[in-house]
Amino acid sequence: MSAHTDSNQTNTESDSTNHGEESLEWLRGELHDRVDYIEDPELKQRTIAWIQASFNIPAGDIYQHIETRIADIEAEYKMYAHDGVEEGADAFPDQCEGCPHYGGGCPMITQSIPQDKLSQIADEAETQAKFKRGIRKLARRYECHRIPEWVAEWNNRYKSIIGYGWALYAATEDLDIDDSKMGANGAQPKVDLRADTEDGGEF
Repeated sequence: MSAHTDSNQTNTESDSTNHGEESLEWLRGELHDRVDYIEDPELKQRTIAWIQASFNIPAGDIYQHIETRIADIEAEYKMYAHDGVEEGADAFPDQCEGCPHYGGGCPMITQSIPQDKLSQIADEAETQAKFKRGIRKLARRYECHRIPEWVAEWNNRYKSIIGYGWALYAATEDLDIDDSKMGANGAQPKVDLRADTEDGGEF
């Protein structure tokens, strides 16, 4: 799953899965460079609001989102019964209760085969839709109910925000930008784009 991004990229469900953290930062940087040149007040405000909100997006694509959620669990739980816990369930987060592996050993965390399969799905999936189908199938095979929850979380909370960013990119693509005034990182807006990000921005 490459993180390469080009100027013709858009973020639709049929697109390539290569909208990772690097491309999210690229998109943010492109809009950051363009914002001073936007003459339409409403478009400028929406662009600034998106840049602010984008700092609260924890991952740039669905694959990275799943990886992040797994890493968060691994950082806190061993996901298998071990000598350091009184009961096997203590080695698992409460959200995993109900899984047949709960209290024993989570194959998605402790076994190399499902981990390798997840990486293979990510490498071979040509679209985010195909990646989602692949990991849902993987989750069913290993009876994991968390992965479908994380997919739904991505769909409900983050996918539309990133898609909106690409729409803003398309809307600002024809700006008359004076490249001679742009530094190594592009033109620097006069506003503090990271200000007031706690509410996630409004757009």
